[in-house]
This record gives sequence, C-alpha cells and structure tokens, in this order.
Amino acid sequence: MRRLPFTVSVFTALFFIFSLTSNALISDFAFTSIAFAKKGDKDKDKDSDKGKKGIKHRVNALESQTTELQTQIDTIELTPGPQGDTGPQGPEGQVGFQGPQGDPGPQGPPGPAGLSKLHYVQGVIEDSKDNGYVNGRVLTFNKISSTSRLRVTYSDNFRVIPHVGATSSVARWAVLLDDAETGIYKSIFAEQNRHELGSIAGMIENVPAGTHEITVFVTSGSDAYTGWQSNFYLEVQEVD
Repeated sequence: MRRLPFTVSVFTALFFIFSLTSNALISDFAFTSIAFAKKGDKDKDKDSDKGKKGIKHRVNALESQTTELQTQIDTIELTPGPQGDTGPQGPEGQVGFQGPQGDPGPQGPPGPAGLSKLHYVQGVIEDSKDNGYVNGRVLTFNKISSTSRLRVTYSDNFRVIPHVGATSSVARWAVLLDDAETGIYKSIFAEQNRHELGSIAGMIENVPAGTHEITVFVTSGSDAYTGWQSNFYLEVQEVD
C-alpha cells in the first residue's frame, strides 16, 4: 500500500495543534473576564469564535480530502509501459564442472551375426599336369567391403623334374584372382625328382566388393606335379 508524502502529514498535524491552542485560550479565566468587561472585546471574541469555527471546518475538510486522496492512491492501478527492445546477447558463460560418472547402463541385446571374412578350401587332391589350373585349388568367396584388402595363403606339395634328355627343370605355381595374376607365386628349379612342401602368401589390394574366385595355375616346360600324398590349403581373408 502506498502512503502520503511526509510533508502532507506534517501539514495536517500543524493544523490540528493550532486548533487545540485556540480552544485553550478561550477556556482561560483571565482571558474570559477581560472579554466580558468590554463590549468591543466581546464583539472581537465573537468574531474570533467565528474564525475558530472556520479553521476547524477547513481542517476537517483537509482531513477528508487527505483520506480521499489516500484512498485513490491505494486503489490506483499501475498501467505497464510498452515493451522495450531486446538487449544484446551476453557473453558466453564458463564451462561448468564435469559431473560424476553415471552408473553403467543395462547390457544391450546381442547384435546380428557378422558376415565371415575368412574363407578357405583344403583337401588331398593330386594333379600331374604340367600346365593349367591345378585341380581342387578353387575358392569362391564374397568380398564385403570395397576398401578392404585380401590376404591369400596357399600351402601345397610341389615337384618338378627335367624331361628325358634335359639336365634342369623349372615350374611356376601362381595364385590368380578372377583369372588374373596377383603377383603371388612360387617357382622351383630342380634337377632331381624331389617333392617338397611349401607355402606362399601375399596381399591383394583394390578389389571391389562382390563375388570373386581364387585359383592356382601351374606353368612348366618340364615334368611338374602338385599335391603328392599331401594336404593342400588355400585361404583368403578380408582385412579392413
């Protein structure tokens, strides 16, 4: 609630004190005797009494106006002003402290089974051809990624001997991808009929995703033999 200013309250109090002082003078005995002794003074007293009634009336009117003014102030409704413009955005605050680590969440459901990236073929198949694709050394697989590489491993039993009348012999076993050279191969130079176990391995790059085939091709101007009384193993693994 809002109140009247201090100066208005003081003004009201002064008028009230002045009214009390006037009543005190009228009730004084000496002052009353002098007033009745002289007719002129009596007339003045009557005028003075009339003046007192005028002051009281004015004080009462002032108090009434003061009360009414206070009521208006108490019941006044403040009307909000127009909305001001939006101020500029303040500077970014500092980074807060890191909170405590939360409890581990529940274990999620098992994911789908991944696709195999390791493919192989093995067996015991002998082949006496001197030139051509070696029997059984065929591996068909699906490459998942177009950016991955292929690691090839090939183990087998190899032999080459000179033809009748020759003093030396040579044979070459090469790993092919989709009938193309891969740079993975093994060559043997021999003068005797000796079967040897051996392995070759290498990486193939820039192979697109999809279905592919690994084979082994032998080339010889002599008498070659592959897989004599041995197990062969041909593997390809996709490496990210």
